[in-house]
Amino acid sequence: MVTIHKYPFSVTDDFTKEMPEKAQIFCVQMQQEVPCIWAMVDTSLPFETREFSIKTTMQAIDITERLDYIGTFQTSTGDSVWHLFERK
Repeated sequence: MVTIHKYPFSVTDDFTKEMPEKAQIFCVQMQQEVPCIWAMVDTSLPFETREFSIKTTMQAIDITERLDYIGTFQTSTGDSVWHLFERK
């Protein structure tokens, strides 16, 4: 069955999430001050580990890393802003 799932995570430099294979990530946003990834997934497929990296504005990025931009998210006050990438 294909459905949309939410994957909460903690703000840390790098993290992994288990998702069904071929999960299509829609966006990253804060929900009640908790960062979450939303993705369309086929729950009949086996799970795979996806790798993510969080960067801050003005943080140096190693251009040899294979990173795909997912989105930018921030606290409700705008005091903290982060940029989420997926490692490929």
